[in-house]
Amino acid sequence: MIRWLFSWVVLATIIMLFMSSSAFGAEGAMIQIRTGILDKQWNTIFGPDGKPVPDSSYMMLILAGDNGVVDPPNCDGTPGGDDVQPTGNLLTHLYIHDVNKEIPVTPAGNIFASGYGLDALPTGSLEEPAINTGDVIFLRAFNHKDPSKATHYNDLISVDGRPMTVYEVPYMDGFALFTIVVSFGPAKPVCPEK
Repeated sequence: MIRWLFSWVVLATIIMLFMSSSAFGAEGAMIQIRTGILDKQWNTIFGPDGKPVPDSSYMMLILAGDNGVVDPPNCDGTPGGDDVQPTGNLLTHLYIHDVNKEIPVTPAGNIFASGYGLDALPTGSLEEPAINTGDVIFLRAFNHKDPSKATHYNDLISVDGRPMTVYEVPYMDGFALFTIVVSFGPAKPVCPEK
């Protein structure tokens, strides 16, 4: 019941955003995220043991810093270097294979955020730090629901079947709703010196 109600609330919010942004000429996007590659339906995120990461493992959306480089995480799982986790967006993280929010056919170690997405709007529309249109972002999956307790992480390696470690949120003429299909590289230790 709660899942059904949540889906209706999200749908109503998207419709209101779309209608209000279209009426007032706002630009932006609601970006849904799912794992996969174009020639296969799913692309599992594997932990260091070669098995899918546990259900409800944390996936962080991260703003690449001014240098545009994907820095490794700090030992507590927070973004390293000049990278930043946004707080101004409705969606700042996801949980991998979250059985309460995923569509039922989503296999372990995968994500299909069908009922919610990243709200990317022009700079100044959201409280910073936020992911805005034109920003360079990347995704990082952890092998635990709490990044500070994770031992390993996997970084983005492709978007929509094209190799890339970062994704530039496109500028929109009006408001758009679309999905990006992402895949992740092998597991790396969060804190190699331990």
